[in-house]
Amino acid sequence: MADGLPSNEVLGLFVDSKNRIWIASFKNAVCYYQNGKIYNQNNHPGLRKISLKATINGFAETSEG
Repeated sequence: MADGLPSNEVLGLFVDSKNRIWIASFKNAVCYYQNGKIYNQNNHPGLRKISLKATINGFAETSEG
């Protein structure tokens, strides 16, 4: 879906330092929720560049954010 979750099954969640909620979906895609909107590979150019070859096991954030 252009403005929603890539899949109904969510495998992981992570809140980063900017209060974005990152979501790992069963379809091996990543998106995030911020200010009432879901950003995914269909509506965010930066996320469009991500090509995952394996299942997401977790999220992490560097000290620089």
